[in-house]
Amino acid sequence: MPETNREAEMHAAAAEMLDELGGDQEMWVGQKGWVITDDSGVLSEYALAFADCLVRSLTIARANPRVKKYFWFMMTDENAADGPGERFALWRFGQPLPGAVAYANVAHRLEHMEPVESFNLGASVQVRLFSRPETGHSVAAVWAVSNEFGLDVELPPCREMYSP
Repeated sequence: MPETNREAEMHAAAAEMLDELGGDQEMWVGQKGWVITDDSGVLSEYALAFADCLVRSLTIARANPRVKKYFWFMMTDENAADGPGERFALWRFGQPLPGAVAYANVAHRLEHMEPVESFNLGASVQVRLFSRPETGHSVAAVWAVSNEFGLDVELPPCREMYSP
């Protein structure tokens, strides 16, 4: 999982190194992957864990202002398997896995958003805040790394963004 892999720390260290060397390069996260076997059901616990890992990793990457692109290893892998019935793809046999849906949702929500702040609530709850100043929209990504939690929040009134 991204937290165990210390992805936020690795992104921060890479950005710091670029800053120290005077570089203005964008950071791209590439070659992310998670093998899922063909015999895993589309909504199996394993497939849902795959989606969870992807969402957390993408959110962590986008929380670093230097990260400009994020690539999953393969979108679809119809012809070549990485082993007997094993694939790193987001789609399987023309059908999206939960990871594809999760990836699209997070990418859509964070598109044009700027990272604001990242912090932890206790030992297991991660928070990433994003905003889009020109529209006044904000997004908060909150998840538990190891334990379930409850979160009570008072939110300001919202306006409907889309009407039928």
